[in-house]
Amino acid sequence: MPESTYGRACGHCFKSKSKCVIRHGGESCERCHRLKKQCSPAEHIRKRNPQNSSAARTAKLEEKLDGIVSLLQSVTGTTVPPTNIPALSSNVPALGLLNTGDSSSSSGPPANSMSTPVSSSADEYEPQLSNVTGSNGRAALNKIRLDNPHAETAFGYKPRPDEAESRLTVFRSELLPNFACIHLPFTVSANELRQSRPFLLQCIMVVTSTSVQERNLLSTELVKTLTHEVFILNKGHFDHLVGLLIFLAWGNDFGNKNHLVQLAMSLAQDLRLNRPLIDEGGHKFARLVACGVGIPTETHSLEHRRAVLGCFFISSLVSSFFGRIDPMQWNSLMDEHLRTIEESKECLNDEGFALQIRLQLLLHHSYQMRDFECEGSQHSKMPSGFYLKALCSQLHDIKASMSPRLQQEFSVMAGFHYTEVSIHERAYPADAALSCSMTGPQHLQCLCACLEAAKSFIDLTFMMPPVKWLGMPLHFRFQFMRCLVALYRLSVHEDPAWDREAVRNTIDLIAVFDHVITSMEQRSAEIGNPDDDIIIHLCRVMKGFRAFCAPKLAPDEAPLGNSNGQAIGEDDLIPEFMDFADDAWLQDVLGWPAY
Repeated sequence: MPESTYGRACGHCFKSKSKCVIRHGGESCERCHRLKKQCSPAEHIRKRNPQNSSAARTAKLEEKLDGIVSLLQSVTGTTVPPTNIPALSSNVPALGLLNTGDSSSSSGPPANSMSTPVSSSADEYEPQLSNVTGSNGRAALNKIRLDNPHAETAFGYKPRPDEAESRLTVFRSELLPNFACIHLPFTVSANELRQSRPFLLQCIMVVTSTSVQERNLLSTELVKTLTHEVFILNKGHFDHLVGLLIFLAWGNDFGNKNHLVQLAMSLAQDLRLNRPLIDEGGHKFARLVACGVGIPTETHSLEHRRAVLGCFFISSLVSSFFGRIDPMQWNSLMDEHLRTIEESKECLNDEGFALQIRLQLLLHHSYQMRDFECEGSQHSKMPSGFYLKALCSQLHDIKASMSPRLQQEFSVMAGFHYTEVSIHERAYPADAALSCSMTGPQHLQCLCACLEAAKSFIDLTFMMPPVKWLGMPLHFRFQFMRCLVALYRLSVHEDPAWDREAVRNTIDLIAVFDHVITSMEQRSAEIGNPDDDIIIHLCRVMKGFRAFCAPKLAPDEAPLGNSNGQAIGEDDLIPEFMDFADDAWLQDVLGWPAY
């Protein structure tokens, strides 16, 4: 039976992809006859795709580009309407929502050192405070974010003008001298700072709050603002870096903000603050202009140097306290930054800030030596006593370089005593694997030096009024706790040549706890709002630490009582300490490896 030639199958066989066999007579094929279908020839002309000319393709590409440009313009032009945020408490000044608007609509910045525009000004409006709960305010805020995912608006709180000026004055006079990682001239007002550095002002409003409830809520909104602008809008400015340093330095807890410390290091590296602003080919990085650094030059400005040094300080502290991240690497350019800050006369606080960096750098080197010894590195072939003498010699040189004014600065001297404690603490670490190889008189000398340094730190703290605790950076509180841990270990250190009773006669740790707790309770009573006071929260931490240490230091002592005269057990106080402290701190107190 003859088959149809290739390409001549009927329409039905062609569509079903079947063999087309012509019947005798040639009227139809076998398949169509069997299925009783009309056998008709298939179309012989194939459909071809139209060929676009070069001009048509160009026009289509231009149309796509126009669409992308229109989309970007619609994104940058998005605005967020103001929303109401409820007041936190009748005792806390009500704060409204800060809306920075679009950068194109912001007014020009003032002509001063803070003149680099990194974000836009806040809309001038007075929010109406409602009586609803805080969850409704946060729900409205989240709805705005979901409806406008690309809005270039900073979400935060805008205080009243007089309150903003008052808080800025408190920060500049009481907080900033203790860790001067930025310079805020007294000529810069809160309104000018809102124009040039809105995120920095928002961070200052957070750290100057004395209410725990208010600070927690503002901190949450602050982190949302930061992540929205840096990760969603991909706009990491110098304003974000300096504001983040302030938030970390006076925030609630280092241990819960490791990711923010890493973000600060990433911003500093992205802005090339720890690297030359000109690459090997001699090309300047114009992108830094868009990031708020300013016009790229061959050298960094003083504010850039302070920021990157502050970033190193905080990252090194977090790394040494909690051991979860690696600190920012120190290099030759950082040495240049430090020398420039020491030689500059722009700010009175620069001298003390530079000394704090030198002390932390010395601690950073001591931690590196400790790690080399643990890893059995080639760097650790020298005896541990040799390293200890070298560190003590450098510490002595730093003290000799202090001016008489710096020797009266509380934050500087506290950092000096803490550095001395940390250096000599290697003689009795929590982890036996970290212990140095010193024995005999040198080992006892190291223990005595640590005892004297820790006692000097505590004596210095007793000279400070409790209200000053609010102005001290967060790292001071951890240094204070670390010195208490050192005294506790020295009081229970088991060594035949070590007189533990003499240690307890030198400084009574239980009396130290009682003095600090009493002072804090008196200060909290003066404020009149003990349930929402940062000082009373610190007081509870001290009570928790005391409850842990008392059984070994004073086993016959009666339990600590509360304000009603009822006994407070260890089980009631330790949770407060655990809420405040990081797990590495608990390991440190309990004698487990904390590194």
